[in-house]
Amino acid sequence: MVREKLNGAERERLAELGLTEEETESCEVLIFQAGEYICREGAALDRLLLVEEGKAKVCQLGENGRDLILCYYLSQGTLGDLELMTGAREAYNSVVAITALRGVALPRSLCEGRLMETAPFLALIGRELARNAINNAWSYRNAALHTAEERLCAYIRETSYRGFFREVLTDTASSIGVSYRHLHRMLAALCGKGILEKTPQGYRVLDPARLEKKAAR
Repeated sequence: MVREKLNGAERERLAELGLTEEETESCEVLIFQAGEYICREGAALDRLLLVEEGKAKVCQLGENGRDLILCYYLSQGTLGDLELMTGAREAYNSVVAITALRGVALPRSLCEGRLMETAPFLALIGRELARNAINNAWSYRNAALHTAEERLCAYIRETSYRGFFREVLTDTASSIGVSYRHLHRMLAALCGKGILEKTPQGYRVLDPARLEKKAAR
């Protein structure tokens, strides 16, 4: 993770949310690289992150504490809003950057104070909570109505970076609800169809158009 100072546009955005110039000085820019954890489920969460650019996957562990259950993908919005509004001090989900991701971090103490009485800030949090509810509903619908191949193709589409799919395959199998062995069979089939190519660097996406056509929507 890299820390930077706010630029002019970021300062203006925070002012629109109701932050004073002094409050803005306590905020900073955080930049995460692909594959880096933004937060971990159960770990202390002391900030609200306004995502500006980049993509991440939001996920949580199953009841056995091992299997990964994919919730949704994030390319905009906020991280830490649910914890803020419920008073939770630890993260409900793990969030991993899929691409390089940039966001503005607001201290939790600032968000819990005067900003909770600021209309623009509360409107932002309300929109993001609604977005999260929609994303979760989509995740459940995707699991119930689409085939395993459609779910896999959608997962590859969303998590590929610079033309390569490099996700941990045990996590992938758990996320789309199949066995590890069956996942390997499906990946081999996609390679046989010329959609993917297995390389030492991961699975290269050879035919994005056909992958998109097969992916769950």
